[in-house]
Amino acid sequence: MTLPKLIGEARDKLLWDVPNHYTEKERYRKVRNAVNHGNKLPHDPAQIRHDFDKWHLFLLRRLLLRLGYDGKVASPQEGFASCSAVDEFSAEHNSFHP
Repeated sequence: MTLPKLIGEARDKLLWDVPNHYTEKERYRKVRNAVNHGNKLPHDPAQIRHDFDKWHLFLLRRLLLRLGYDGKVASPQEGFASCSAVDEFSAEHNSFHP
């Protein structure tokens, strides 16, 4: 299943709201094609790592919500020096950009 289809399934079946800042159009396809064909990555490798970390935090937040947790979690804002509500999915509290 491609990333857009997987996100669509999560939205439809799990009723998840996936904010737009998680999905940059065509990024997943360009990265996949570069890896499959042994080409140079279309984005800075640090950016790809930031995206991976962002999705990891997104899924962790969803898991905690599913388990009934309603407290705060560390957010990458200011180098994890801040925290935000577990259901806070804004770019401000979920971006790993320096």
